[in-house]
Amino acid sequence: MHVEHDNSVDEIISEVSKLGYKAVLIRNDRQAQNSTSEKATYGSILLSGIFIILGLIGTYTEFFPLFSILLYASVIIICGYKPAKSVYYAIKKRSLDMNVLMTVAAMGAALIGVWLKGATVLWLFAIGTVLQNRSIERTRQSIRDLMDLAPSEAWVKTGDDLVKTPIEEISVGQTIVIKPGDRIPLVGKIVRGETTINQAPITGESIPVDKSKCSLIIYYIIGKCH
Repeated sequence: MHVEHDNSVDEIISEVSKLGYKAVLIRNDRQAQNSTSEKATYGSILLSGIFIILGLIGTYTEFFPLFSILLYASVIIICGYKPAKSVYYAIKKRSLDMNVLMTVAAMGAALIGVWLKGATVLWLFAIGTVLQNRSIERTRQSIRDLMDLAPSEAWVKTGDDLVKTPIEEISVGQTIVIKPGDRIPLVGKIVRGETTINQAPITGESIPVDKSKCSLIIYYIIGKCH
């Protein structure tokens, strides 16, 4: 998320944690941080899976039923910690979600003595959450890579002069000049001239497309292209 604030970063992180999430500043080593977090999550899921298998083996013996219960309880604690934490804040905010459902189901299973079902439900839920987060992160990375293709500056025509301006400072209605070989920084219409444009990063088309006056150029914000 992107937050504009005047108070300290620690206060922002604290407020986000009250919602049951973890916030960190965006840094250059973000991928390394994500990789470390993913490894820890995968490790806990793998360990929980091993515990469930050992618990199943224990249920078929006469000597280790209590051992199986302890293993299942461990899985519930490992996989249910994050959902339970989210439940606390969800109830506090009066907003019930999937975490509440899964936590209540696991607790109910434990109370009536079906430890295996409670552990399995939370374990599968943890796997589903990891797969969902991984898919979302891949989508985000694709969007980041796409945005990195856009130049950070453009030539703005002011009278007879050309001024190189950061795209954040360009307003709707201004005219920008795209020189041969330049990448197109903004959305707009060609008001004069014609060319071919590589739209592969946006549309997937492998062949450059002819563009002329009044053609719409698809990119990030609406402006006018000269």
